[in-house]
Amino acid sequence: MIALFGSKKILAAIGVVLCVLAVVFTVIAQGAAVKELNEKLGLPESDKKASGQMYAVGETHRGTAVDITVSDPKAFTTGEYAAPAQNAKATSYQVTVVNHSDKPWSAAMLLVQATMGNTSAEQVFDTNAGLGGTPSQDILPGKELTFRVGFVDAPGDVTIQVGAVTDDKVYFVQKR
Repeated sequence: MIALFGSKKILAAIGVVLCVLAVVFTVIAQGAAVKELNEKLGLPESDKKASGQMYAVGETHRGTAVDITVSDPKAFTTGEYAAPAQNAKATSYQVTVVNHSDKPWSAAMLLVQATMGNTSAEQVFDTNAGLGGTPSQDILPGKELTFRVGFVDAPGDVTIQVGAVTDDKVYFVQKR
């Protein structure tokens, strides 16, 4: 761009045009690579219905490829070998993902996080309570996957964020 104000304007203009074309080509190639990766992982294209939608715990988000429900909160005390805290008050939730697309959907790409009040809630891993984290298998078309996640309790309302790592997220709120 600076060379356009110099003596070799034609050469500078050619350089600018080539740079712009390189940027355009790179953006198109990256978009195609992301689309191909999503197809290989069995992920749907971005869920236009998600984009930050909020639901009450117990309601269902109806997405373009999968439906997600967070429900059945249950208070419990973590076990002796639980992480990150033993013998702590916690709450678990049932997460159900229903695949209504025509391709397998990878649960390995699912991200579940929570906040309680104004703080990040620590996810509980406690095999005695059936809390082993997010499963990693594929959900076949027409099938569903149900699992439980738990979080160490803290004061305030609970907001659970659920979504694919590369996709928009939806939020489930439990007023307490």
